[in-house]
Amino acid sequence: MQEWSQRQNEELLEQAVDEVKTIGLLFPDVRAEHARICMAAWLGVLCTVDDLLELMSPHEVEDAIQVTIAALQGNKENNDRMFQKHCCQYLSDAAVKDFFREICTVFHGFLQENRFQRGYLKRNLQNYMEIRTRTIGIAPFFSLIRSDLSPPDYYSDNILAMQKAVNVAAGLQNDLVGLERDIDEKESMNAVLVSMGEPLGKEEAQGTKLADTIAAVCAFHNSSIAEVVQIRQRILQGAEESEIIVANSQLLFIETHFKWCTRAKRYRTQLE
Repeated sequence: MQEWSQRQNEELLEQAVDEVKTIGLLFPDVRAEHARICMAAWLGVLCTVDDLLELMSPHEVEDAIQVTIAALQGNKENNDRMFQKHCCQYLSDAAVKDFFREICTVFHGFLQENRFQRGYLKRNLQNYMEIRTRTIGIAPFFSLIRSDLSPPDYYSDNILAMQKAVNVAAGLQNDLVGLERDIDEKESMNAVLVSMGEPLGKEEAQGTKLADTIAAVCAFHNSSIAEVVQIRQRILQGAEESEIIVANSQLLFIETHFKWCTRAKRYRTQLE
């Protein structure tokens, strides 16, 4: 028992170190220790939740997410107080509130994803991307970045638009990088496979339709990147310094996220 406990502690420590290293790769411009600690914690939660949801039945997913959202919103008093007490060690009350709000948006995305997979939502790219831009889980990171620069709940129109385009680009990066694995594992939640509109057979995987769809999704990704660059240019021309810092971090994230997901193969802190 003692050996097992020691091994568990070593694995947890190794995981925590991996999470901190990953945050260093994704956000090299973020130096504030309290922000990096909370970022690493959120990354760990996001990866763990992604793994756990895959093991649950649809009804279990629905129940677990609803309970989690209620806790984050303060409707589950005991759980919420414990979690909030932990976060308030590093963040102001206002920053914690905005951080939780963004996390709830991610979890609402998981609810929609569950319903999408069960056929309650029309299976098309528009609905899929509405879900994907939430479940990619990026917004809580930028809530933490903003918390030191301006009122945490303040969002200019340009920053909102840039964040949306970043979410799209990052979600498509994950899907394009993970496409081969998704095909092998018969995983249907991928922008390319949703765009094709039908199950993919082995012969078709080598065919023209797949290549054309990949090209279209790549073009969608590239147009999102172009939008990010254009919005940043507008911000540079007239925004306050705090907004420019956030915009620069968002733009840099597009590059660092691509490098990370290419090496980690989606939602993993261990690199391959």
